[in-house]
Amino acid sequence: MTPHKQSTESRRSGVSKREIAKLFPECHIELQRVTLVPQLARLIAPWSWLTCYALERLQLLNTHYLGVIRKIHWRVESCQVLPNCSGLLK
Repeated sequence: MTPHKQSTESRRSGVSKREIAKLFPECHIELQRVTLVPQLARLIAPWSWLTCYALERLQLLNTHYLGVIRKIHWRVESCQVLPNCSGLLK
Protein backbone atom coordinates (compact mmCIF):
# COMPACT_ATOMS: atom_id res chain seq x y z
CA MET A 1 0.00 0.00 0.00
CA THR A 2 1.18 3.49 -0.73
CA PRO A 3 1.34 5.91 2.22
CA HIS A 4 -1.47 8.02 0.74
CA LYS A 5 -3.76 5.02 0.27
CA GLN A 6 -3.08 3.76 3.78
CA SER A 7 -3.88 7.11 5.45
CA THR A 8 -7.13 7.43 3.49
CA GLU A 9 -8.18 3.89 4.40
CA SER A 10 -7.50 4.38 8.11
CA ARG A 11 -9.89 7.36 8.23
CA ARG A 12 -12.87 5.34 7.07
CA SER A 13 -15.41 4.22 9.60
CA GLY A 14 -18.41 1.96 9.34
CA VAL A 15 -22.04 2.88 9.78
CA SER A 16 -24.16 0.56 11.89
CA LYS A 17 -27.79 -0.43 11.27
CA ARG A 18 -28.74 1.72 14.26
CA GLU A 19 -27.01 4.78 12.78
CA ILE A 20 -28.73 4.21 9.43
CA ALA A 21 -32.09 4.03 11.22
CA LYS A 22 -31.32 7.35 12.97
CA LEU A 23 -30.46 8.98 9.64
CA PHE A 24 -33.77 7.85 8.10
CA PRO A 25 -36.26 7.97 11.01
CA GLU A 26 -39.52 7.83 9.05
CA CYS A 27 -38.48 5.13 6.63
CA HIS A 28 -38.79 1.38 6.26
CA ILE A 29 -35.26 -0.01 6.05
CA GLU A 30 -34.23 -3.43 4.75
CA LEU A 31 -30.51 -4.21 5.01
CA GLN A 32 -28.53 -7.31 4.19
CA ARG A 33 -24.84 -7.91 4.85
CA VAL A 34 -23.25 -8.78 1.53
CA THR A 35 -19.48 -8.27 1.28
CA LEU A 36 -16.73 -10.37 2.80
CA VAL A 37 -14.14 -8.33 4.73
CA PRO A 38 -12.15 -6.80 1.83
CA GLN A 39 -8.74 -7.43 3.39
CA LEU A 40 -9.58 -11.12 3.90
CA ALA A 41 -11.01 -11.44 0.39
CA ARG A 42 -7.83 -9.92 -1.10
CA LEU A 43 -5.75 -12.42 0.83
CA ILE A 44 -7.78 -15.55 -0.04
CA ALA A 45 -9.12 -14.82 -3.54
CA PRO A 46 -5.87 -15.41 -5.47
CA TRP A 47 -5.82 -19.01 -4.18
CA SER A 48 -9.49 -19.94 -3.85
CA TRP A 49 -12.61 -18.20 -5.13
CA LEU A 50 -14.67 -21.04 -3.71
CA THR A 51 -13.41 -20.33 -0.17
CA CYS A 52 -14.28 -16.65 -0.58
CA TYR A 53 -17.74 -17.58 -1.79
CA ALA A 54 -18.28 -19.97 1.14
CA LEU A 55 -17.10 -17.42 3.72
CA GLU A 56 -19.33 -14.74 2.22
CA ARG A 57 -22.35 -17.07 2.35
CA LEU A 58 -21.76 -17.59 6.10
CA GLN A 59 -22.30 -13.83 6.58
CA LEU A 60 -20.24 -13.84 9.79
CA LEU A 61 -17.38 -11.93 8.17
CA ASN A 62 -19.46 -9.67 5.92
CA THR A 63 -18.90 -5.98 6.54
CA HIS A 64 -20.92 -4.07 3.93
CA TYR A 65 -24.67 -3.60 3.64
CA LEU A 66 -26.89 -3.61 0.61
CA GLY A 67 -30.24 -2.13 1.36
CA VAL A 68 -33.49 -0.53 0.40
CA ILE A 69 -34.76 2.53 2.25
CA ARG A 70 -38.36 3.52 1.58
CA LYS A 71 -40.24 6.49 2.95
CA ILE A 72 -43.32 5.42 4.89
CA HIS A 73 -46.52 6.87 3.43
CA TRP A 74 -49.24 7.22 6.02
CA ARG A 75 -52.67 5.95 4.98
CA VAL A 76 -55.88 7.67 5.92
CA GLU A 77 -57.77 5.04 7.91
CA SER A 78 -60.98 6.92 8.58
CA CYS A 79 -63.36 9.08 6.56
CA GLN A 80 -63.74 11.31 9.61
CA VAL A 81 -60.53 13.07 8.58
CA LEU A 82 -61.73 14.00 5.08
CA PRO A 83 -65.34 14.89 4.39
CA ASN A 84 -67.00 13.04 1.50
CA CYS A 85 -64.16 10.54 1.12
CA SER A 86 -66.19 7.31 0.97
CA GLY A 87 -64.86 6.47 -2.51
CA LEU A 88 -61.22 7.21 -1.69
CA LEU A 89 -60.52 4.29 0.65
CA LYS A 90 -61.65 1.45 -1.61
